[in-house]
Formats: sequence, structure tokens, C-alpha cells
Amino acid sequence: MKLHVLSVLFVLCVTSMLFTCKSNYQQTSSLPAIREQKILIPAKLKSSWISIEYENSSCPKLVEESQSARKLVIPDSGYLCTSSEMWDVRHDDFYMVDMQGETKQVEADEQIHTRYTISPPEGCHLKAEEFWFGDRGTESGASSFVNKYHPECIRSINTKKVP
Repeated sequence: MKLHVLSVLFVLCVTSMLFTCKSNYQQTSSLPAIREQKILIPAKLKSSWISIEYENSSCPKLVEESQSARKLVIPDSGYLCTSSEMWDVRHDDFYMVDMQGETKQVEADEQIHTRYTISPPEGCHLKAEEFWFGDRGTESGASSFVNKYHPECIRSINTKKVP
């Protein structure tokens, strides 16, 4: 009986320590929270470059945005400009939107390719990302959104592939 009581006390003590450790870890963890980003692409843009420019003060903030989730509605031009910040740590889900507003999730591995962020040269205030939306191997040339919207940044754009 004495051994049984000691065993129960030991289990309670260990359980209490584990709960305290877990609780302390959750409170002090410095890992950034993963934010959810839903990217809505018009169906008519099948096989097209998609360009998203962030932190441009002359563009509107995203309409549906919170600290942990937001929607990016890509216009028919394939170029979205927003004053909202670019999130570094995030999970993206891609959806195709048809003419009736119906959405269908896109398999990113099959339809989203050549994805990268753009790092501008000194003196150019451009934060953007681009990707090809369409079948693998159908990419056509390079996107021209930098030429069209930011010709001052063309001289030495650096790109970083997004995993």
C-alpha cells in the first residue's frame, strides 16, 4: 500500500512538472506565429504571371485582413498593389475564382511555379513577390510588372526563390 501511494505521488509530481514546463514554453516561445494568407486568382488568368506588390503607400490596404489571416484578391490584370506589409512567415492557400464567384482550391505543387520575392537595389522602395500560375513548363518569358510600374528599380533587381 505504501509503495502504491508513493507511485501515485510520483506520477502526480512528474505530470505537474511536465504541465508547468509546457505552460512556460508556450508563454516564452520566441517562434513567430504562422499567419494564413488566402490568395484568390481569377480563373481567366490561367497561365499567367501573378505579381503582388506590398507596402506601397499609394495603394490601398487589403480589405479583409487581421493579425493572423488575410485575403489577397488578385485583379484581372494579374497585378495586385497594396500598402499592407509583406508577411515573412506565413502559409499560403491558393484559390481560383470563376465568373460566378465560386472558388476552387488550387494544388500549389501543380499550378504555382517559379515563385520568388523581389529585393530592390539601394534607393528603390519595392517589396514584391511573383509566381507563375499555370501548368508546369508553360512559363512564358519574365514578368514585366517592374518595367511597367517601377522602371526606376530595373538596374539591379535581386530575386530570392520562395520555397
